[in-house]
Order: sequence, then C-alpha cells, then structure tokens
Amino acid sequence: MKSRRTLSVFMFALLLCAKSRAPAQVVTTQGGTFTNPLLDNGPDPWVVWWKGFYYYSNSTGTNLTLRKTADITDLRHAQKKAVWIPEPGHPWSKEIWAPELHRWGDKWYIYFAADAGDNASHRIYVVENGNDDPIEGTWIFKGEINDPSNRWAIDATTFEVGGDHYLVWSGWEGANDGEQDLYIAHMSNP
Repeated sequence: MKSRRTLSVFMFALLLCAKSRAPAQVVTTQGGTFTNPLLDNGPDPWVVWWKGFYYYSNSTGTNLTLRKTADITDLRHAQKKAVWIPEPGHPWSKEIWAPELHRWGDKWYIYFAADAGDNASHRIYVVENGNDDPIEGTWIFKGEINDPSNRWAIDATTFEVGGDHYLVWSGWEGANDGEQDLYIAHMSNP
C-alpha cells in the first residue's frame, strides 16, 4: 500500500507539470496537446499523506489554501479551504508562493514565500496549527525564517535526517536579482 501511495504522489507531481507562477492549463508539445486532468491552475504543488487523506497546496498568490481528499486524482472535488489569509500592509502580505505543509512533532507548519509588493523583499515565513487535521483549527503566524544574510528567499522545503531538521531554499547571493542558488541550513525549531 505504501509503494502504491508513493507511486500515486509521484504520478500526481508529474501530472501537475512544471512550477510556474502563471496558469498552465494546456501545454503544447511535439507529440500534441496536454491538458492537466487534475486542476486548471496549480503552480508550486505540494502534497502530504496523513491518516487516510491527501493534503494538497499550491501557490495562490493571496493566501494559504489546502485541499483535502482521499483520492488524489480528484482534486477538483476535494474539500478546499483558505486556512490563512494575511492582513494587508505587512512584509508577508503579497505574492504568497510555494506553500509547503509539514508535520513536526504534534503540530502542522506551512512554510511559504511572500513579499510586501516588491519581489526583492521576498522572504520565507511560517504559520503553525496544533489541530490534528490541518484543514481545521487555527493557523497562527509565527514569523520570518532567515539566516544572518537576510537575503531574497523563496521555495523553502524542510526535511529530517537522524532527528535533525533542515531547511532548503532558493536565494540570491547578493542583494539584487541575479543567479539563484540553493541554500541549506540546520533548524533549531520549526
């Protein structure tokens, strides 16, 4: 059953195609036209399996939305809920990208990139929820995640190895738009 679920998640990721900020319902290739059968729009997809359900997220630009379904191939009909909407006027209020749902201990965390309306101010933020079902309960803004350089950062993901947690993100080496590199840091807490 676990390998079937892993295969389903892999196939799901392939079907959702490339990470893109713009909707990509139809892709024309040398072999013809491909229409995404799962969703009309779904940049930066992420999916987690928990207690019999898939929890799916993607970039909306304006909020953190989760979908909950027992059938990953039926995302169009999944329970859908905007679980966190930022208040206007903050550095994390606009251009909300690449939300990733992760379980750490007995709580849920969504890591995401956001800015104040200027791409150069994109940083990584996190919200927390103590409910066992991440689509329920209250999501609380915990703050910005950064390193001492406090540079532009997007597309964070986290993982655990041997009880230690790490964060990986895409960023710029300098203060201006340029080549993107991947960075990794040890995390002391979520």
